[in-house]
Amino acid sequence: MKKKIVAAVLAFPFGVIGLHRFYLGQRFLGILYLATLIFGISISEWEPNFLFAFIIPFIDAILFYVMPRNEFDAKYNAEGKSTSYSRKSKKKRYDFRRPNDSDNFHLLKKSGIQHFRNFDYENAIEDFLDALEIHPTSAALHFNLACCYSIIQDDKRAFFHIEEAVINGFKDLDKIHTHDALAYLRSSKEFDDFIDRGYRSKPIYVAPEPYGAPIEEEEMMAPQVADELLQQIIKLGELKEKGILTEEEYIIQKKRILDQ
Repeated sequence: MKKKIVAAVLAFPFGVIGLHRFYLGQRFLGILYLATLIFGISISEWEPNFLFAFIIPFIDAILFYVMPRNEFDAKYNAEGKSTSYSRKSKKKRYDFRRPNDSDNFHLLKKSGIQHFRNFDYENAIEDFLDALEIHPTSAALHFNLACCYSIIQDDKRAFFHIEEAVINGFKDLDKIHTHDALAYLRSSKEFDDFIDRGYRSKPIYVAPEPYGAPIEEEEMMAPQVADELLQQIIKLGELKEKGILTEEEYIIQKKRILDQ
């Protein structure tokens, strides 16, 4: 650790031989100061014309005395430390966002849930989005983000993340119709159309078959059957929400539909 008082004392009067520069680790400047002194002596014979070599070290000494401590440390003491910290910091940030890092994923998810419970929805969204960069196909994260965006009344993003949640395997569709955080989304005039399209913001595009190609009966019927089952489950959810069905009756009826 270099000290500015020591540097100032060495600068004058010993700076004429570059001692303060050697002390600060600036060998080239130290040699340059010494060479300047030798050159001045060689051309001055006995006259003290070489005294000009003392001017620069004298100025250095004054500058060291008046220089703030933190500025001196930043310039002469923190170079190696700063580089090391910067590298460590960058490495840590890279590790923090590295795919398949389950520890960081769970930490971000837990932090987001805690922010959500504290009604801090902006930071909850930030944590959930960071976690989504690690596992972009997490249905639970998409559902959590939909809840946050619904609460802050950003229906476009809420619909997007509900859709992504369903696409990525979100099974508990009843939550979409009952969760308190999605109340604003359910009040949207687009919600019914969204449900009718199978939790899609836009109709699914199906490429037409080539002219004359045979169409298998199973391929025609499968999507229709799936849609019918989905509509039945949705209706059950609505009946349960209205209090017509109990939780037990809802589970029994839902299981019966899925077993068809």
